[in-house]
Amino acid sequence: MRWMTLLAVAGILAAVAGVANATPYWSPEYIQSLRDRPVVKSETHEFLAWQSRDHDYMLEYERVVQFIASLQVMDPEDPDYGGLREAEHMLNVIQTDNTSELIWVLSRYREMTGDTQYDDRVQAAWTYVMNSPAYLEEGGSAATTGYYRIYNCGWALRAEMKYRQVYGDDTYTDYADTCATYLVDHNLQLTVDPTYMIINPTVLAWAGGNLYAYGVDRENETYREYGMFRGRRVKNWVAADSLLLGKEAWAMSGGAIMWGVLNSYYQYYPDSLEIWAGALGPHMDTYSDPGQFQNAWNAWYSLGHLAAGETLNSPDYLANHHALVDTLLFEDGDDDGGIPAKPADTDDMDHAWIANYQAFMGLDALISTTDIAWNTPGNGLNVVLEDNWPNPFNPYTTICFSIPNAGSVSLQVFSVEGRMVRTLLDGYCQEGHGVVSWDGLDECGRTVSPGVYFYRLAAGGEALSRKMVLVK
Repeated sequence: MRWMTLLAVAGILAAVAGVANATPYWSPEYIQSLRDRPVVKSETHEFLAWQSRDHDYMLEYERVVQFIASLQVMDPEDPDYGGLREAEHMLNVIQTDNTSELIWVLSRYREMTGDTQYDDRVQAAWTYVMNSPAYLEEGGSAATTGYYRIYNCGWALRAEMKYRQVYGDDTYTDYADTCATYLVDHNLQLTVDPTYMIINPTVLAWAGGNLYAYGVDRENETYREYGMFRGRRVKNWVAADSLLLGKEAWAMSGGAIMWGVLNSYYQYYPDSLEIWAGALGPHMDTYSDPGQFQNAWNAWYSLGHLAAGETLNSPDYLANHHALVDTLLFEDGDDDGGIPAKPADTDDMDHAWIANYQAFMGLDALISTTDIAWNTPGNGLNVVLEDNWPNPFNPYTTICFSIPNAGSVSLQVFSVEGRMVRTLLDGYCQEGHGVVSWDGLDECGRTVSPGVYFYRLAAGGEALSRKMVLVK
């Protein structure tokens, strides 16, 4: 891989309400210099971290939670109440995207553990977000330069979906609908101004994947179709310049493109998703160049390799994802859950948003189902959940369980992101053994995409879960 020093970043644009831009807009000249670089893939030796250390990923996730909580503004008299500070050394920078990420990370933590100690922080974060909505962040709405609002709206949808799923509260759904409408009404230019041809595809892919998921969640065909349209634009542009998958710009890298296209266009048209992922995956870098936000770029690459690995059922891509996550864990030199922007930074320069990236893009997928509170100890009466068979499977698999006493039983299937996909059983059952089959369909009778899923049994005050893999 090439080792080159990034140029100085151009002046930061003024933010809405006078807040400085945390991950600053870059000058056209600087972006063009990035575009002109060749992509050189990293060697396997970059991933020695993954081979040499075994992590407790749930513990690492908890460290992230504690770190971002320590940087949240919790003084009700502060005008930025609820917002998440950018970094340990950038306490005056508070923005909506970071705060939306916090909502997702803390909500997911509550979902995994049942721990309610951060509920007040989640509500405080919503206070900040509602005062500083994603669609009014800095950067404007121009099709060439308006990427920051679109990026923010993608995080808004992701945060609201997870929050509503975990808390059963639809208070902020109207806000999310407004963000989704913004993504429908606003696009990014991919073909006219070459200086933004690195940033805009990654942002549009991220937005498209989230808009599609939100459309499915809300059963809104307009959102789903426009998510597909955004993914199609990126897919077609990448077909003309596949090197984008190995480029880095602003806070993002080509891994966002892989994730976004697979989660938008190829969710709508799944027939050739494996062909596309197989053909384009080798163009995705495995480790980013040095630069201002190198650790953030690697987080996006980890997400891209995870998406490719799940799509192709490929141990190589999944190993790349695992390796990148472990590499980022080594960047947390003081084990406080925070991660600096780049390896050269010191341990007192950790960034909250990069820690959020690590939780969402990396740690969440590596946390074993035996590590989380979906496996809740009960009263010792030995509820049993067995491995599904066959596994991997297509399209049918069988799940066996047993309960020691008659009572209410729930058996549900979840995506790797924690979204409930299908309720297989919800009602009263007699004590003894039970057998349930899943046909690979969601609640609406649609065939789900190949990938990793979890099934969770709740009975007698206990909760157990296991992993299964649907292949094409």
